[in-house]
Amino acid sequence: MISYNTVKNKASCEFTEKRSKFIGYINPVESEDEAIDFIKKIKSEHWNAKHNAYAYSIKENSISRFSDDGEPQGTAGMPIMEIINKNELTNVVIVVTRYFGGILLGTGGLVRCYSYAAKLAINSSTIIKKSFCKNFKLNCSYDSYGKITSSILSHKGVIKNVNYSDSVKIIFYIESDKFSSLKDSLNDITCGNLDIIFLEESFEII
Repeated sequence: MISYNTVKNKASCEFTEKRSKFIGYINPVESEDEAIDFIKKIKSEHWNAKHNAYAYSIKENSISRFSDDGEPQGTAGMPIMEIINKNELTNVVIVVTRYFGGILLGTGGLVRCYSYAAKLAINSSTIIKKSFCKNFKLNCSYDSYGKITSSILSHKGVIKNVNYSDSVKIIFYIESDKFSSLKDSLNDITCGNLDIIFLEESFEII
């Protein structure tokens, strides 16, 4: 996987349907353990709720899990998971809390409400794309600094940090498949005296 979509931040929403209150929560996660911890936190906060249905998708090992948490089978967890899949999201967990209002919604009504809560939660956050990138530290002179930063940015690289001392030290990342072209450009700017160190590979926001 060279890129994936997830959400930028935790968000929540709520609505009422026939006196039942539904609260949807969404949160970005990096592992199954983080997803489970988030689910436990929501369940602890809403210990008196009738149901805390959930679904999550994790990039590592392609993990996808869901739970109806006491609702009729297939009416809560699966609809939430289908909304996650429809939006092509991963590294994300959604929990939908339901406070029962005394009126039965039927299987169709439950599917619609849990799906709607998941949609609202996603809409309340921000979808972002993360791409597989190479991270570098580059040293350059003040004379070449402007041209180098311009080249990094024009190749869709992202500058994370700049330190000014006897020379300029730039930490940046760029999508792996774009680095070769950037390297050629930087070599031209520095006349072949490119001072660059590879740091790590990671998924970053582009």
